[in-house]
Amino acid sequence: DESGHVPWMEKVAWTAFVRNGELILYQIPARGASIQLVDAGGTLRKRWDHPATANARFPLPTLEAGSYWLVMDTGQGGALRQVLVR
Repeated sequence: DESGHVPWMEKVAWTAFVRNGELILYQIPARGASIQLVDAGGTLRKRWDHPATANARFPLPTLEAGSYWLVMDTGQGGALRQVLVR
């Protein structure tokens, strides 16, 4: 709507961070179809099928330090999280 309110964003309260070469996700929406790691230039770096559980760990490919985006198809729209790789 015109207020900028995005209803599905309130339902997607997942958390993502990088530690010891792994992407760690908590409280993933149950209906997600896939999770994509995209670099700042918009290039797809890795794609994972949605895990069967609400919490998951994925090994990361070798990445340069910088900012990346996680894009998740939740079945009700998309959801973004920014992650930093040091």
